[in-house]
Amino acid sequence: MELSAATLGIASEGSFGSDPFTGLVPWNVELLVWVDQYLGIEIAGIAQGSTHSEYIRSSNWEEVADFAKHEGFPRQHLVLRPDG
Repeated sequence: MELSAATLGIASEGSFGSDPFTGLVPWNVELLVWVDQYLGIEIAGIAQGSTHSEYIRSSNWEEVADFAKHEGFPRQHLVLRPDG
């Protein structure tokens, strides 16, 4: 906001880790902040809960496609990245 001289701003940050209760369940925490400098207010919200966390390491496209289908792609979004 400072760099752009904007009077309104919204920010979002998320993190994934283990649940805070048992440490056994994949857990997602999302934080949203809205800033209105004109009104002089900041509003923050947080949501958290269990999440889905699976992965595959493969160089075989058919295996990757089967995994994506099993995980519910495209309803469930996936990240694809090269090794290294």
